[in-house]
Amino acid sequence: MHDRSSLLCPVSIRLRKTVDAKIISSNMYATKARRVLCEAYKNNMVGDGYVWMFVGWYAPKWWEEQDDFVHCTLEEMRKIVTSSYYISTESLQLSTSSELTVANITAAQYAEMYNDYLQAPKWSNYVWHRDNPLGYDTAWAIALMLDKAVSVLKTKGMRLEDFTYDDTEMGRIFFELLNETRFTGVSGPVTFRDGDRVGIAQIRQLQAGCANSSWRLHEEECFLFVNQFLTYSQAVEHCNNIGSVIASIINETEYAFISEMLQGSSDNTERHKWFIGLKKIDQSYEWEDPRFGDRVWIPSGSELNGADECVFMTADAANGWRTISCETPLQFICRMEGEFLERPVALFTDNEEGGVFEMVGNFIWPGGDVPLDHTPKIIIKDLRVHKGISSALYATMSTLAIIGILMALFFLAFNLRYREQRFVKLSSPNLNNLIILGSVLVYVTIFVGGLDSNLVSVAVEAQLCQLRVWLLSMGFVLAFGSMFSKTWRVHKIAAFKTPKRVIVKDQQLFLIVFVLLLIDVCVLAVWHIIDPMEVDTRELHEIDDSQVPNQRLIPYYEYCSCKHHIYWLATLYSYKALLLIFGAFLAWETRQVTISALNDSKLIGISVYNVIVLCTIGVSVSFVINDNPAILYIFTSCVLLFCTTITLIIVFVPKIISVYKYPDGPPTLSTGRPKNTEPRGSTVSSQSQMESLQEECKTIKQKLAEVEDENKRLKESRPLSESVIDARFKSGCDGGCGLWCAGIGCGCRADDATDTYRPEQEGTTISNNATETSRL
Repeated sequence: MHDRSSLLCPVSIRLRKTVDAKIISSNMYATKARRVLCEAYKNNMVGDGYVWMFVGWYAPKWWEEQDDFVHCTLEEMRKIVTSSYYISTESLQLSTSSELTVANITAAQYAEMYNDYLQAPKWSNYVWHRDNPLGYDTAWAIALMLDKAVSVLKTKGMRLEDFTYDDTEMGRIFFELLNETRFTGVSGPVTFRDGDRVGIAQIRQLQAGCANSSWRLHEEECFLFVNQFLTYSQAVEHCNNIGSVIASIINETEYAFISEMLQGSSDNTERHKWFIGLKKIDQSYEWEDPRFGDRVWIPSGSELNGADECVFMTADAANGWRTISCETPLQFICRMEGEFLERPVALFTDNEEGGVFEMVGNFIWPGGDVPLDHTPKIIIKDLRVHKGISSALYATMSTLAIIGILMALFFLAFNLRYREQRFVKLSSPNLNNLIILGSVLVYVTIFVGGLDSNLVSVAVEAQLCQLRVWLLSMGFVLAFGSMFSKTWRVHKIAAFKTPKRVIVKDQQLFLIVFVLLLIDVCVLAVWHIIDPMEVDTRELHEIDDSQVPNQRLIPYYEYCSCKHHIYWLATLYSYKALLLIFGAFLAWETRQVTISALNDSKLIGISVYNVIVLCTIGVSVSFVINDNPAILYIFTSCVLLFCTTITLIIVFVPKIISVYKYPDGPPTLSTGRPKNTEPRGSTVSSQSQMESLQEECKTIKQKLAEVEDENKRLKESRPLSESVIDARFKSGCDGGCGLWCAGIGCGCRADDATDTYRPEQEGTTISNNATETSRL
């Protein structure tokens, strides 16, 4: 046979779980409450996060009563109830106030008198009922109401003795007078509203407690500190006789609590040693409490290596535990499980102002947190966090860029100051100025590249996107285009050896740089007209905010982009790569021209190598760190700083050193001619070639002298005609007594065979390679 309510119980519980109920109030008898809790346990609806509320008139330990319709064991029911910490509500039966009542006694005196009556033999079959105070106050309320009714009925010509249950008029008068009745009873303040008693509601909660005030409650365990001096076995027996065991201490929290209770003396005399329930058995320690057994926790500072079997502790927690003979009489500590009872936690007094809520205890919530009335819908707030370049980082990189610009300006001042010094003059100072200008533009790119929405508005940042590309691209062309154009001039003169003078003016080199720059301008202009740069935003992986709960941080950064960004960059990179390759080719071709003041091929090779290596690494790494704007800015800025600074140092530091050592020019470049009298064009050969040709010219002069001596001898022995002599002489040198050797004029002129060699009168001179190269 099944109770109908037992069949409906599972359905009711599952329904409440479906609607996500967390605070569940029930108004039922204890038999139904046991079944409900058992079913709730099976559906995981007890414990942390749940609050159960019952009526407060159940019998003590009502959950332990046998019930065939409850399909949970007694141990399970204990676990269910003790973990639920349920709340019960009921009217306060006996006032806790010491105020005198309408009967001129206190509530405590009433209870004492009532118990005295029960001691009489004729009342021996009666027991105390918790509703007795309410019945006592009810009698007083009726008596006070009837007392008022006598005078009221008299004014209406009615008598109390004439009351009948059919007299509705007298019943109405009684009802009105009862609502006006107010007094202090043994159950508290007594008032009525619409005929219903308005009293004090008592709120209780099932909590662990101790048997009496001698015990100390810690969490759900009770401890008793016994001041008697007994041996260990006597102490164990004493604790067992009062329903407990000699104390075990299983964690640091309990140890700290007991140490605090023992405070009052820090010495280590026999009076302040306390037995605990730890004993050595077969070389290992075990607790006397069967709940814990060999689950031994030992505090730091303990010394349990002695021969004695029993263990004591003192008030000083730092000393830990020590061993002692079990026959030594000591004080000891007992332990037992706390008893779960409904304990008062609050009182609520209803009145016309809305009521008064008074706390008389503390609520204990499962899990330690106040439960919510439903499973919280965790609303995650997304907070977008801009991941950009900090002001400190921008200031640091800008400072380095300023240092680079100041260095470039120093080189510019040097170049202008010593532009007429031979070593500087041979290096084309006008082109050097363009190299410095291009380097400054690259340095300025670092300023522009660090400005993002942390420092400027988004509209300004969009304009800066295009400016960055223009500055970097044009700065590169100005610097390396000027460097390569100088090398092209050396290559043009040195590669084609000819008796004609080759004149390459600075205007031609400026034209080359202008053409390279024009190509850059055309590409960039087309790019930014048909596919302008814009500021886009990219979000990174979200992360939980460690500072604010239920908040998620979404880092994002801004970057410059356009529809065909990759293609435009590929075009610029390809063009710059071709320029570098061409520059490397020119440097290779002119490597044999050893006039350091004139030929920068080695320096160009070093610069090209640095640029190619660092740019290759930079492009590759930038794709990897693209999601971190700060790191990307640091990396790209360092690459630009290094490349530009190294290039400037390589180009200008040798010139500064040369000027410092030889203010008037190196000795190898001295010709004895006044300054600035050399013509502005000549052919160029290497120093070794010049020396070789000069030796060859000396040899030819010697041969000509030998020929002249032979002619004289022949004239003396057998006179020849002038025509024969002229023909033989002219067969040795073209045009009289001169000779072209590898395109360089050697010997004398036809109209003056006896003159010494004067090469400055030929179409090309070789008197000194510095004089010749200065004409470039």
